[in-house]
Amino acid sequence: MLFRSGRVQGAQSDLTINISGEIEALDRLGRVVLRENADGASVVLSDIATITRGARAPAEELAMANGRPAVLVGVLAQDGVQIDRWMGYVRDELAEGADSVPVGLSEVMMFDQSTYTADRLAEVGTNMAIGVGLVGRVLFITLGVRAAAIVALVLPVVSLATLASMNFIGLPIHQMSVTGLIVALGLLVDAAIVMVDEVRQRLAKGMPRETAVGDATKRLAAPLLASTVTTALSFTPMILLPGPAGDFVGSIAIAVVLMLVWSLIVALTVTPALAGWFLRENKPSGISIPIFARAFQASIRWSVANPIKSIAVALILPVTGFAAFPTLTAQFFPGVERDQFYLEVEMPPGTAITETADVAQGIDALLQDKPSIDRVYWSIGKSGPAFYNNITGGQIGRAHV
Repeated sequence: MLFRSGRVQGAQSDLTINISGEIEALDRLGRVVLRENADGASVVLSDIATITRGARAPAEELAMANGRPAVLVGVLAQDGVQIDRWMGYVRDELAEGADSVPVGLSEVMMFDQSTYTADRLAEVGTNMAIGVGLVGRVLFITLGVRAAAIVALVLPVVSLATLASMNFIGLPIHQMSVTGLIVALGLLVDAAIVMVDEVRQRLAKGMPRETAVGDATKRLAAPLLASTVTTALSFTPMILLPGPAGDFVGSIAIAVVLMLVWSLIVALTVTPALAGWFLRENKPSGISIPIFARAFQASIRWSVANPIKSIAVALILPVTGFAAFPTLTAQFFPGVERDQFYLEVEMPPGTAITETADVAQGIDALLQDKPSIDRVYWSIGKSGPAFYNNITGGQIGRAHV
């Protein structure tokens, strides 16, 4: 701060003397000269004002935590920081500095994002393990041990290659990107299944292993490329989606596209080589259920004999889905299963901040009486620290909010 302390005048100069620094004593603040006349009489700040030490009145913004006046501090981790480890350092710092907190004050952590993040990542990891287990079980039941082992090998190979690609392009491993990996689990084995089955059919006909692998790869290269490109393009709108929605779901689409690309590469290189090496000659594998085979053959014969009726039957589900589309609820962000809720109280424009604070205190008293509520904090006149990505912010100097 700069305070005017004097003036030097001369024939060719007129200079003002200022002193910089903070005034800590109230009596010194009271001796600040406001005006001085030619006779030397001066008016100081204590002549026209009562000087006391305290909070600014009227306040521009207020905060309460657990029914008491508070100062809310929002701390955000930088990009690329693992939130659970970073919060461990924050807790250690708070514990070490607890003894230096002045008497009458206390430091309380009102919200910790890392607990929710750890729970969600653990849940996503569990879902991914369940997905891998189900895919592997279906493969072993339907394809047989050898063919299923070859296809199942695609899962870790493609997953590791995708993670390396994500690291190369700077896509972090978080809830959305891992969700994309789960979505692509069923898609990435399709190309491998087709390739293994194609090699197996040629070996069952007695073709040499090298010839079977070569013919299968040449025959399926273009169809697998086309199917992979069309599937990847279907996720492109999610990647190109602008704004917060694109930032939110774009990681899912990027992870899916990366897994599809790597699944195609592996299906055309590693998978046929392993199939030609490990599959048995002249011996088909997998399961065969005669009743299902006969039912499938009958359905094929009926479809060929009645093409119009078969097309009509095949369109029942798509038409039903399109008809039900208008009845769906338009909601981008789904409900959040958290043990917290967010209240926003807006008084009529022009309401004093003290009146808004009284209303907030009344609601706070009702909430504090609920045994299921652990912590409550309010930010009055300004947006509080954001704890979720779709919380409205940017409100400053609004006494009625």
